Amino acid sequence: MEYVLVSGTEISVEVYRRGEGRLWLYTAYQAEDLIPLESVGLEVPMAQIYEAVDLEV
Repeated sequence: MEYVLVSGTEISVEVYRRGEGRLWLYTAYQAEDLIPLESVGLEVPMAQIYEAVDLEV
């Protein structure tokens, strides 16, 4: 199990993955990172997630 939090105010993605027992493993990703989504067997470049997003206010 894993869940992903994608920021709408800055280029930032947080992934929580279920470890052994009740343990959750946390990983933070930044601008140039490749994000592995183990639950669906997919790797997504951060640039693709934010491709059409304008973060400038």
